[in-house]
Amino acid sequence: MPSSLADINAPLSNTVRRQWWQDPDLIVIIAASSLEDLKNAADWRMQTRPFAPGASAEQIAAQQNEMVREVWAGGPVVWGAYWSCGMDGMECIWVVGIPGAEGGLPELYAHLRAEIASKTGTAEPQAWKKAEPATIARAKFVEKVLNELKTIHPQMHNESCFEQVAANHSEFSIFKIARTDGDVKRWIENIQERRDLVKLAQEIAARHFKKSKDTLATDWSHRNKPFKRAMK
Repeated sequence: MPSSLADINAPLSNTVRRQWWQDPDLIVIIAASSLEDLKNAADWRMQTRPFAPGASAEQIAAQQNEMVREVWAGGPVVWGAYWSCGMDGMECIWVVGIPGAEGGLPELYAHLRAEIASKTGTAEPQAWKKAEPATIARAKFVEKVLNELKTIHPQMHNESCFEQVAANHSEFSIFKIARTDGDVKRWIENIQERRDLVKLAQEIAARHFKKSKDTLATDWSHRNKPFKRAMK
């Protein structure tokens, strides 16, 4: 069993079979209390969360705290990024936090973002075409809502989970909007039935700004963003 970051990560750059950076929507983050548990969690797809390229530092910190609680680790937590290969299983991309080495979820996010930027030739994941400030503000809000939806998606199994998930993420805009909009509340409760989270984020943002869905879709299209497909 590898015991250091160099042992496990050095070969990964050359052994990942597919160009995962072109499909970051298939990346999942896994937390475990050891390397062995990390592999088992990957095999059984446990303690996983989707990778959200546009997540803020606060959202990453919240995700880290939530996953640490789920792991019930008394010591260091090992964090792994895996690429979901469908029928071929899960392929490891990078690991941080091996006992004796520094690193947590923010470091894992930083590595993935740097790799994506390097391999796609994009220095900044938030590059905007010329657009009106209001358009940019609305599109950024769609991205914020989308990250929130991706965070709660694994937890919102059905409508009975709504109150607990809302309590766990009371700072999320989607729950603040749902308090006064019954349709938004139902959409969130039934999130498992929605295949396109981008459209759901646009619909929620449209309610928030009191604009049409087409307007928010147009706002979103003004973004020159290489991760656009990854946010679906």
